[in-house]
Amino acid sequence: MKKPNPFQPAWLDNPYLPQNTPKYTRLCASLWVLIGVLILMADGIALAHFADDYVEAIILGVLTMPTAAFVIIAALEARK
Repeated sequence: MKKPNPFQPAWLDNPYLPQNTPKYTRLCASLWVLIGVLILMADGIALAHFADDYVEAIILGVLTMPTAAFVIIAALEARK
């Protein structure tokens, strides 16, 4: 019998348990990528509309764009 590795998470011992299987399909993850891109485009439109100078545009971009980037990166990771 194989001795369990103390440094390995327990769920890696049996990745086929129902609680260890991915719950989202690739289609759902692709939709999240689309949502992230739409958020990013909406942020760009908001910057063009509301920012009066470069300083305001940079501040608004730094505050809003990481959300879209996080959604896109998380969705790309979920697609794997």
